[in-house]
Amino acid sequence: MAGTVCPLCNGLIEVSRRCPRCGSPLEDQGQAEVFYDPYSPYEDDALVPTLSSAAPPEKWCWHVVACPACLAQDVVPIAQWRNPQPSR
Repeated sequence: MAGTVCPLCNGLIEVSRRCPRCGSPLEDQGQAEVFYDPYSPYEDDALVPTLSSAAPPEKWCWHVVACPACLAQDVVPIAQWRNPQPSR
């Protein structure tokens, strides 16, 4: 079965957003679940509540982003990419 991967967690993309306060580039601080609860990556996904109940947990990976200039923080959804099965 094909799964999904977060392109930001796997280094395939970079954060391309700017700070709404000062306009500086935002920096990724990692997954929100890890940022707020360091044990949640080791729990079953079905048991861990998602930050948005409107979307299935496998569709989004929520990341904390921060501005190095003014120290503003936000949580942004990153769309997961389909991870095709390897060829046999």
